Amino acid sequence: MSERKRLTGLLPARLQLESTKADIICKPVDVSAHGLGIVASKEIEVGAVLSLQLKDHPVSLKVAWSQPDFGKQNMHRYGLVALDQSVNLEDLFIAAGCLK
Repeated sequence: MSERKRLTGLLPARLQLESTKADIICKPVDVSAHGLGIVASKEIEVGAVLSLQLKDHPVSLKVAWSQPDFGKQNMHRYGLVALDQSVNLEDLFIAAGCLK
């Protein structure tokens, strides 16, 4: 398992719910090769598929887990997993300048 890294607080592209194309307003908190942690006020079901709308190609991410974000009222923390394991999320965030 690769080490998770801290983000700048910016995503390299819009994040949308695939089923409705609704934008997900969130803050990324960490990233690994195949996973992304975010905090959002919107409740998202575990199992839902989100799409990171990169210019070259969208990246599909599945919500693997959810929990209340303690210390932040009405916020939730989510663990997202890339559906295509050949995509390296860490590399995408590095290329976009979104890693600390």
